[in-house]
Amino acid sequence: MSLFDTIMATAGMPAIRRVLGDEVTYTPEVGSPISTWAIFSKISEYAGQYEDRLETRDVAKLPVADVPRPVAGGTLTLGSTVYRIGKVTDSNKRFVTVLIKAES
Repeated sequence: MSLFDTIMATAGMPAIRRVLGDEVTYTPEVGSPISTWAIFSKISEYAGQYEDRLETRDVAKLPVADVPRPVAGGTLTLGSTVYRIGKVTDSNKRFVTVLIKAES
């Protein structure tokens, strides 16, 4: 493990969690719920057959250490709000980003 990875694991990720993270429960369609945290935000993407329409979408970043492979169809629960995971949009060594939509 590099010095940067050590610093991120011991100080960086806990600080990010404390400042930006919200406590959530990830529940896969099959399997046990996992208590973790997430950073909620919005992204803008072009959509449509010709990618001619700019849409804003809700996303959540989950720590790879807790949820390495979230699955579409799973849920994130934040307080009394349940978000359905649509798909994974990005992943790196520390975070996996998923599209989410609040269930009614």
